[in-house]
Amino acid sequence: MTICLILHNLITVLINQVLSTKDKDKKLRTIRMEYLVIPVLLGKDSRDDVLRLGLSNPKRQTKFTEALDIIKDMKLTCSCNAVAEKEVV
Repeated sequence: MTICLILHNLITVLINQVLSTKDKDKKLRTIRMEYLVIPVLLGKDSRDDVLRLGLSNPKRQTKFTEALDIIKDMKLTCSCNAVAEKEVV
């Protein structure tokens, strides 16, 4: 049950802070299929492991890239009674 609550909170943050205004009205199933369920292949680039995303639709690529950029630029804080409040890097 705790995992479900944590995931629900993460999805809520994703919807409220990351997605564009027109995507906020979409149902959870649609958001899951557009942003969270993405086919991948694990490959190599010389010695480095590379995760290749299967986003062939240009619109979907753009939406996914914009969401990742917003997440990268977010200042996340941990507000929990068990730990002191601090910025998560």
